[in-house]
Parts: sequence; C-alpha cells; structure tokens
Amino acid sequence: MPIRTPVVLSPSRAELGARCHRRHFLEDVADRRKFKSPSAAFGNVIHKGAAAWWLTGNPSEAMEAAVNEWKRVRPSGDKHSVEMAEFLMRSYPNHAKMAVNMPGVWEIVEVEKRYMLTIGSKVFSFQMDRLLTNTSRDLLTVDTKTSAYISAKWHEQWNFSLQQKLYRYGLRKLVENKTLPAARNLYTSIEGVEKKMPFKMEPHLCPNWDDEVLEEAVRLWEWVAEEDESLLMIGVSEAVKRHGKEYTDEQLREAVEEAGVKYTLFNYQDCRSYGMDCPFKTLCVEAPSQRLGILWNEFDVAPVEGY
Repeated sequence: MPIRTPVVLSPSRAELGARCHRRHFLEDVADRRKFKSPSAAFGNVIHKGAAAWWLTGNPSEAMEAAVNEWKRVRPSGDKHSVEMAEFLMRSYPNHAKMAVNMPGVWEIVEVEKRYMLTIGSKVFSFQMDRLLTNTSRDLLTVDTKTSAYISAKWHEQWNFSLQQKLYRYGLRKLVENKTLPAARNLYTSIEGVEKKMPFKMEPHLCPNWDDEVLEEAVRLWEWVAEEDESLLMIGVSEAVKRHGKEYTDEQLREAVEEAGVKYTLFNYQDCRSYGMDCPFKTLCVEAPSQRLGILWNEFDVAPVEGY
C-alpha cells in the first residue's frame, strides 16, 4: 500500500470525512469498497457528457462521452440505465445555460480542471466542472449535480454545503496567488439535473459566504486531513515495530487498515444516507478486534481516480 504523503484531500472527501471519518478513511484512504455507488457512478456519466458539450458544443460528442463513461462504470439499478443517460444527454444541450441563471455574457475559462493548493503541510485538491468569467471580471463556478428529486430541500442543502464553501475558498485563493486573474466578485453555483423524465434542470446560486465562514470550512478540512495523516503515521509506526524498516506494501496496508478500523472517529447517525446503508455498517457493529477480518473478507481494494 503506497502511503500518499503529503495528505491530499478534496472538498467532497472532506465532506464525507466530516460526516463520518471512519467511512472516509476506509473508502478514500485505504481504497476499500464493497460496491460502487450507482448514484455516484451515474453522476460521473452525466458529468462526462456535460463536460464534452461545453468543450466542443457538439451534441454527438457529448452523447458519445456519456455512453462511453456509462459502459466503463456500468451503474446498477433501474434508475441508472443507459437509456436514461441517453435521454438526459439528448435534452441537456437544449436546456443547459452556460452561467445557469446569472445575467450578462459569460465565457468559459476552464472545464473540469483540477487545481492544487498547499494548506500547511497538506494539499487541497479540487476540480471545478465549469469556471466562467464575464466582461465585469466576475468569476463563477458551476457544479453539475444529478438528483432523484429536485425540491426546496435539495436547494436548501447547498446553503450549508462544506463542499461548496471549500470551492469558494479555493477560488478565492487562486485569485489571491494570481493563478487566476483578479476578479470583482466570486460566485459558486449548482446545476441540478433530475434523473427522470421529463427533463428537469434547476440552478442554485450559493450564498455570498463571508471570510469567517470560509475559514471555518477550511478548519474542518484541516481537521479531516490531520486525522488522515495521524492514522497513516500510526500505521507506519506499527509496520516498523512489527517488521522493521523494510516492511512490504502489504504489511503496511495491514497496519494502516487496522488503525482505520480501530481508531477512526465514527458517526452512527450517518449509517444510512442518500437512501442507502453505509457499506461499512456490518463492520462497525462488531468489536474492534473483529473488524479487520471483515474488511479483508467483504471489501475489495478499488482505488478511484481523482482525490
């Protein structure tokens, strides 16, 4: 198991880590998975198609990108068929607005570009689906999200989203360090796509969070990153203690995963979210001494792209 240092942490993984650090550590750091989330996989399909549309302006290329991604990840369930993906991508170019509902003339700066920022000894990694600018020198991020149902509750969640606050913070830092040009205003928005017929898309403009709120979000990101680093170092220390400095990757993985099942902070109020049980639920109800065997027997090592 390669130890990824310095710790690299994205907004979405930080949000999971803040909800339940055990699930985040076992899933995102140890790369253990029992199954692929069909909802997340289907979201990737639409992301690929939408990105191709904004890069090329060609509906056929957008459709091809979405179908190819569907073939690669093959989301399970009736709600995640290739026919639904094709329907959404046929409809998307006719409904999507470059800058959601923001007034004025906007143009694309980047599509699906990943940025890296150093925060202390850790790396903040984030990817914006679309980054736009206008003649007034404003910057706007658009994050495409698929949902089974877009409601008032769906809109409300983004006003409290750690992920979106971290995107806004990252955008601000990119302007401050001159990676991006000076901007008058910074905006963060969501482009919601419902996973059903008829086609429904709704925009959501996130609040204009002040610096104190953004710094609070960064402190939570730092806490998750520090917990990750602490557990990795416990694993390294245990591997050295048991096997000497010439330990193998597998010996290191065992030590890190043992730390992950024993010492991670957990949240039993988050065992069911987004309509699905947490895959680690069966592991968490057992005694710590029994968990490592369950992890090895029931969960595959399945790294995912990105951070």
